[in-house]
Amino acid sequence: MDTTTIRVSEPREMLAYLPHQLGFRPHESAVAVSLRPPRGRIGLVARVDLADLGDVVHGPQVARGLVAHLDADGAERAVLVLYTAHDPRAPGRPPGARAAAEHFREAAAAGLSDVAVWVVTADGYLALDCDDHGCCPPGGRPLRDLESTAVGAQLVLAGSAVADCRADVARIPSAG
Repeated sequence: MDTTTIRVSEPREMLAYLPHQLGFRPHESAVAVSLRPPRGRIGLVARVDLADLGDVVHGPQVARGLVAHLDADGAERAVLVLYTAHDPRAPGRPPGARAAAEHFREAAAAGLSDVAVWVVTADGYLALDCDDHGCCPPGGRPLRDLESTAVGAQLVLAGSAVADCRADVARIPSAG
């Protein structure tokens, strides 16, 4: 079996990589990424429903379960990527995405240092904690930036395809 190493040097490269790793474009999801020592190699990639991680009652338990899996994978650090329709930083947005990030960070506080949280919306991507409108404007940077990454190009060249949703991953087209 041949192994191809793809270098991920910036957040947008990782954000472009995750749908290929999952096989589909996540929607209303939280994706936890294990970063293993010594150089932050991407390990386990685990997806849960955003509503489950953000749930007031069960969210902390879901977060602890995710963190336990990352710990078992040998994670030194972690990244959490939230896939949601709208920028959760905007005034009046439901607290689900922010609650999900808070639950995950609380669960990770003891063993994983400084969890970065990224958000991919229907139109853009942004760092959840970024208040600099030059870096992370309202609504985020354009989503098309994720389509023109070196990682994305390498994966497409290698034959990787991404389904539009999770249901399409197992869908078998009807034969003629």
